[in-house]
Amino acid sequence: MTAIGRFLSRLGRRGYASDAGSSPPASSAARLLAESDQDNARREILLTEWKEIRESLRYFGNKRFAQMTVFLAANALFFNAVYTGQGTLGRETVGIVGLAVAVLFLVLEYDSWRRWYRFAERGRRIEQQLVHLELIRYYRPASDAATWAAYAFYLLTAVG
Repeated sequence: MTAIGRFLSRLGRRGYASDAGSSPPASSAARLLAESDQDNARREILLTEWKEIRESLRYFGNKRFAQMTVFLAANALFFNAVYTGQGTLGRETVGIVGLAVAVLFLVLEYDSWRRWYRFAERGRRIEQQLVHLELIRYYRPASDAATWAAYAFYLLTAVG
């Protein structure tokens, strides 16, 4: 083999000096592709979790509305029993039962709100990690006046 042949075979094994810094080795490219696949899988998992969180928020919102409806029906029953005089229980007993029901529904409302809030916080953290959900985060109402109104209603009913 001539000197030129040896020189070319060495270059073939090592690669050109000018190419050594410009492109990463094949194992590095595979690693970058694997990281990209991992990022895509992570985004898919976060997006799926975000969708489930949205469903949970809807569930707890509907649950709170249903609890309020049942509470109003129970109050209507108590008012009917007290003011029409057809109830067999005395006014004091109905008042104590009404107070117990109001406290019970206040506790249920607080538990539903607490769970709703935890899901909302997790949703906000996911939205911060997923850039394409940014618009949803900025157009959400800031305060929850309905929760405070429900608390006030339950408390006023318990006191009244």
